[in-house]
Amino acid sequence: MDDNLIQLFSEVEVTNRSEAYEFISNKFYPNGNEKALLIRQALYKREDTGNIQIDEGVVLPHIEDEIVDQTFVAIIQPKKVIQRWSSEIANIDLIIAVLLSPNESNEEKKQIARFMRQLADEDFIKRLKTIKKIKDI
Repeated sequence: MDDNLIQLFSEVEVTNRSEAYEFISNKFYPNGNEKALLIRQALYKREDTGNIQIDEGVVLPHIEDEIVDQTFVAIIQPKKVIQRWSSEIANIDLIIAVLLSPNESNEEKKQIARFMRQLADEDFIKRLKTIKKIKDI
């Protein structure tokens, strides 16, 4: 997989959804406070439309938005389990954030689709919780 498309972040110091969304948006736009804020707002808005928990201990915050100029997938392993993500979601030990650009190339769309299909495999999810290098995917 393209190392720039999917990135792994281990031992991340986030204790709640707000900190996680701030981490994600700041990784995507490290110098763009206004754009980072728009990313966070889009993630919250998406979550308002439906549950993002895809497995026990795993959330998949995702958006497709014009603010995203290049698709980015962040596999985030929190340093400690996030006890309360929201009123419906708790005990999160893996965050898979997907920020999709509506103008993505067909090849990158295919890569994302392959990756997303793998999320249905429990063994793949378990591996994502423990890997230390992105090449281990």
